[in-house]
Amino acid sequence: RSTTDDELIKVALDDLREIIDSSDLELIQVLQNRMEIVERIAEFKRDNNITIFQQERWDEIMRTRTAQASRVGLSIHFIEKVLRAIHQESIGRQTDVMNR
Repeated sequence: RSTTDDELIKVALDDLREIIDSSDLELIQVLQNRMEIVERIAEFKRDNNITIFQQERWDEIMRTRTAQASRVGLSIHFIEKVLRAIHQESIGRQTDVMNR
């Protein structure tokens, strides 16, 4: 291979990585927005004496989000792991709000 080919490959890869970086930033912003809503929900639950964990809602989220993920070609196993991580963070945030 020539040096020119190597440089073209590096530039192409760098361009793709910039798109990933931008997508990651968008994902972080979406998660930040979601957690702000989670805190508002926790305040509502606290003020209305509602428990944090709602099994029916969790079942609905898992069912609908895994179906949506499957339709766009994402692994159900992957999206379940992501949703569980988000759910754990949400429960933690709601617990903090409830204890204020």
